Amino acid sequence: MAIRALTGPEYRYSLDDAAQFLQYAREAVEYWLRTGHLSGRRDPRSGEWIITNRDLIAFIRTANEPMPTGSTGIGAARGRAATEQAATEVRQPVSISPN
Repeated sequence: MAIRALTGPEYRYSLDDAAQFLQYAREAVEYWLRTGHLSGRRDPRSGEWIITNRDLIAFIRTANEPMPTGSTGIGAARGRAATEQAATEVRQPVSISPN
């Protein structure tokens, strides 16, 4: 899936497509939509999120993130894995012992 330029026609992406493009978990992208960090709208018939190419580019620019080059297949789980690791990680104090 490739994103089109801002000057071209408007393309619409589903929540899953946007998550794959941004290389984050679906839940993270849905959170950004609900909180207004990422613009999008709900389809009145299906209730599914619709995100345009312009919405995605504006989000990337405001987040100061590099433009993704495409999905790696593992990127969609990256956001979920980082969140789970941070939630379960136990930090141990560092002690320096003399040699």
